[in-house]
Amino acid sequence: MLLEEFDMDEYIKMERRDSYADGHEDGLAMGLAEGLAEGKRLEQLHIIHNMFQENIPAQSCAKLLNKDTAFIDKVYSLCQAHPDWSDEDLYNSLKEN
Repeated sequence: MLLEEFDMDEYIKMERRDSYADGHEDGLAMGLAEGLAEGKRLEQLHIIHNMFQENIPAQSCAKLLNKDTAFIDKVYSLCQAHPDWSDEDLYNSLKEN
């Protein structure tokens, strides 16, 4: 009796819906994780940019943020070269390199 009621087309549609839902949920979770990570990087860059504007030495900034001095030096030199840049401009420039 069960074999007579089985509809292959309906089964395929159901599998597609389930696969789509699973993929959609995975995509949302990945996008959320990437967005949060990018937000944290942008926030940290904002803090470094503010420290530069407050004339806090790069070494002190690195120590306070527990970051690599080379990275802070790179951000500080970008800030010196482009004083009119926003945090997002700095972020995009660092992302390209």
